[in-house]
Amino acid sequence: NQRETIVYLGNVGLGISKERLIQKEFEQYDSVFIVLYPEDDYDAPSMTIPCMHTISITFHGHHNSSKPYYEMLLQYMQQNNYEPTFFSREITLIDEGLTKDKSQHLTQIEIPVTERTHKQ
Repeated sequence: NQRETIVYLGNVGLGISKERLIQKEFEQYDSVFIVLYPEDDYDAPSMTIPCMHTISITFHGHHNSSKPYYEMLLQYMQQNNYEPTFFSREITLIDEGLTKDKSQHLTQIEIPVTERTHKQ
């Protein structure tokens, strides 16, 4: 029942919980979200996510090819003494809605992190 469309490429994403990230379970998503901007006219409950430090990667491909990129991010976290603090944010930036050339499709993954208090 929204007055205007707020769903568009680049603001709809999928998330994997912190717990699943720690367990290296990337096949199942725990959430679907929409990024809202101050100019969006959205009349329903929403959640504000506080500012967080993140690590991110942008790759050519879709959600179905994201697993190796999650593994790369977790390897980076391990090597640099980070741990996830919140759910991941995976957003397709370019897909078939913009180009039929699959080599041009882009997806971005962000994982909020904090420095680990104990070394592994």
